[in-house]
Parts: sequence; C-alpha cells; structure tokens
Amino acid sequence: MVTTRQDEIAQLFVLRSPVRFTHTDPAGYVFFPRYFEMLQAVVEEWFTHALQQTYADLIIRRRLGTPTASIQCTFLKPSRLGDDLAIAVKLENIGNSSFRLRFIGTVEGNLRLEAISTLVMISLEDGTARSIPSDLRVRMEAYDRSTKPLIEYYRERGLLLTIPADGKPEEIYRRSLVALENAQV
Repeated sequence: MVTTRQDEIAQLFVLRSPVRFTHTDPAGYVFFPRYFEMLQAVVEEWFTHALQQTYADLIIRRRLGTPTASIQCTFLKPSRLGDDLAIAVKLENIGNSSFRLRFIGTVEGNLRLEAISTLVMISLEDGTARSIPSDLRVRMEAYDRSTKPLIEYYRERGLLLTIPADGKPEEIYRRSLVALENAQV
C-alpha cells in the first residue's frame, strides 16, 4: 500500500469535541482549568481507541491508574463557546513506569493550545509506580512508530522546533517561549 504524507499525518489520535457552555466563563471563553479536564478526556479516549485498552477496564479490572505527574500548557489563543476543538496526541517518550504525551489543540487548523504531560502507571491498590504492562507497552510502541513520520514532515517544512528539555520546568518553559517567539512560521 502506498502512503502519502497526508496519510502519515492522519495517524495521530485526535479527539474532536465542541466547546460547551460548561467549559466557559461568563464571556464565552474556555476557562483554562477546563482544558485540563479536556486533556484527561483525550487520554481516556486515546487509551480506548488508539491503544485498544478501555480506560474504565484499566481502572476497574486491572486496578491501574495513570495520574499526571507533571504538565506544562501554553495557551496560544482563546477558544470560545461553540468552537469545534480538536486535540491530537503525540507520544513523546515511553519509560519504565511513565510516558510523556504532547497535546496539540486546534480549532479549524488554528493552534489554540499545546501541552506536554508526564503520566505515571500506578497500582490502585497501594499507589506505587508500576511498570507499564507489556501489552500496553507494545501498543504504545506501535502508536509511536506510526506517528514518527510526522517529525520529518514538519522538519521538511521548517515547522519543527527542537527545545532542550533538561533543567527545571521553569527553564524549559522559558526556552519554549523564546523558541516560539523566534520561530519564522
């Protein structure tokens, strides 16, 4: 089967949902904490649809959770009541018991937010970190392989920013802002 760059871009999992009244402040703009609830919904749907692991079964049957250990979010433009918000998921790293996801939120192709989150696999019996189960690791690795071509796609168009992620979160955030400000897009 022949694939095109457009086919490769379509490999990211994307959850589309309307911005509802419950997401907004009185002026009709998304109240920023609601974005974090939306990102959790994306994680749950990503597990269910992209990884073929029903999130509810992960919690109830397997007794595993994926709490957020850290998250950084940049709000680039407000979203409003009625917008069709699309949030894509890019798996950036798979560790022993943690994984890092990048979320890209857009409305009609216009970037609204970008977030990077580290989630940790834990036992719900005792709250301690657990290795990512092998069946989930295999599915995560397959998802990662299927989305790797995106890096080259954006690199070829001069749209890829590489930002060193060493140091304190505040330093990384500052470097990210400088890189975005200096980007020639």
